[in-house]
Amino acid sequence: MSKQEFDRIADASIVFTPGAPVNSKAFFSGRKDQVRRVAETIPAAGRHPVIYGQRGVGKTSLANRIRDLFDDFLAVKISCDGSDTFTSIWNRILQNSSIDFKTQALGFTSDAASRTILLSDILGPATPAAAEVGQLLAKIGKFTVFIIDEFDKVSDEATKRAMADLIKIVSDTAPRTTLVIVGVADNITQLVGGHPSIERNLVQIELPTMNDDEITEKGGSRLAPPVLVIVSLSHELRCLTEII
Repeated sequence: MSKQEFDRIADASIVFTPGAPVNSKAFFSGRKDQVRRVAETIPAAGRHPVIYGQRGVGKTSLANRIRDLFDDFLAVKISCDGSDTFTSIWNRILQNSSIDFKTQALGFTSDAASRTILLSDILGPATPAAAEVGQLLAKIGKFTVFIIDEFDKVSDEATKRAMADLIKIVSDTAPRTTLVIVGVADNITQLVGGHPSIERNLVQIELPTMNDDEITEKGGSRLAPPVLVIVSLSHELRCLTEII
């Protein structure tokens, strides 16, 4: 293989990612209504987006856009697995969350020294309950967004109840904090369970299969003539559209 061929393959691999979500806004296309709803919901106090839909429609790619949309927020994203509990999810989030604050420097100077600390260090080694996590999040002095991806893999009902409790607590006491739940589901009840106390706090953002215009935008104008063939072959899924 020549260097020129290698460079072409390397360049293509940057934009051709059918096996992975889109991580750059430059390669994200379509989903304008869903992006708008996410952008409107996150700054709103007491409102938390739930992004759901079939596998392969781009839920994680949309979740990845949040950090681009709110680059001045403290934004942390984690993915769940089947063994996760409320404690393991929030231990992982807090271990990846840090805040900066100023402390008075020692000596006679009036200058303040900047210090960074992990949120997990503030909470300590104890097993966090919803009330404790909520109390900690209420103390953060800046806008924060915590993205919990693949929440459908969580099978523990106690974890879902504790997450619902936390959403209610955060909605009432931490107006600058937003929780984003992402996962495979036909509806949000299937994903987070039925909790009447938080219905008004959850914003449903369903990601349907891509429409003709979105697939055309994804492939560029050169795909416009055979777009119906593309739709038929890809079943309107983002990952298969990229492969085609």
